[in-house]
Amino acid sequence: MTGGGNNLKKRAKSKSYLSKTLKITKFVSKKLEDFHSATSGSILIEFAVCMPVLIILLYYINDLSKLKRYYDQTEFVAQQMVNILQNIAYTRLQEGNTISLPDIKRAASLAYLSIYPGTTMFTTKSGSNYHVFNHKPRIYMYYVKNNSDRTASVPWRLWIHSGDQINPNDWSHGYLKTTSPQSLVTVATNVPPSSIYPNLKMDDGNPRIIVEVQIRWDKNDQKDANGKTAYSAREVFKLFAVNVKSKHKDKADYFTSVVTFTPNDGFTVNQPQ
Repeated sequence: MTGGGNNLKKRAKSKSYLSKTLKITKFVSKKLEDFHSATSGSILIEFAVCMPVLIILLYYINDLSKLKRYYDQTEFVAQQMVNILQNIAYTRLQEGNTISLPDIKRAASLAYLSIYPGTTMFTTKSGSNYHVFNHKPRIYMYYVKNNSDRTASVPWRLWIHSGDQINPNDWSHGYLKTTSPQSLVTVATNVPPSSIYPNLKMDDGNPRIIVEVQIRWDKNDQKDANGKTAYSAREVFKLFAVNVKSKHKDKADYFTSVVTFTPNDGFTVNQPQ
């Protein structure tokens, strides 16, 4: 009767341990399932909330890199413009002449090629403001001279932008009488140099020329190559989240870059013609 009793007890204990182990295993498994379900639900909720934010963030990163590229491009154009103008002015001086307005326009045509390849800076249809990129180049130039009392004056200033003709030699131009609301430079007489442009210094007594490079888009009169009107700068410059603004609410000046330099003697205090 008692034979094998210990074995029975062992078997009973084994069954009991097995049962407890199975119960614990089931309990842990159930808790893990509950935790997994709760965690998955939380992840789904967080994903649903965070995904739009992540997408917007990616759009912003894309836009900011694109904006930086535009500013880098206009800064490069301004530097190229200075180099070309200085070379032309030196050549004109050797010829006994001074730099002319057509020289400045040709320099602009060359400098802007890094933004507008080929003839894309010019209209696609004569007599219209139809452009491949819906925008076009514009430059302001200022001649600043030193006065004897250490003040400065602006004897001449002009603007140019690509015209409404297919001919690449055609640039519209004008001579400013007062400060343009679309420019960062102030037209003034007998004022401290920094009043004309904040970073302007003329301690050496030499004149300066300020070149201000912009990309011009005006929703009131510019269209793309197909004659379609864009309604925002964001649309024109292919941005997703950032809406780039111009300096003047009614006119178009974007991605402005300014360079000042001491001109070669081919430039004079007289306005280029």
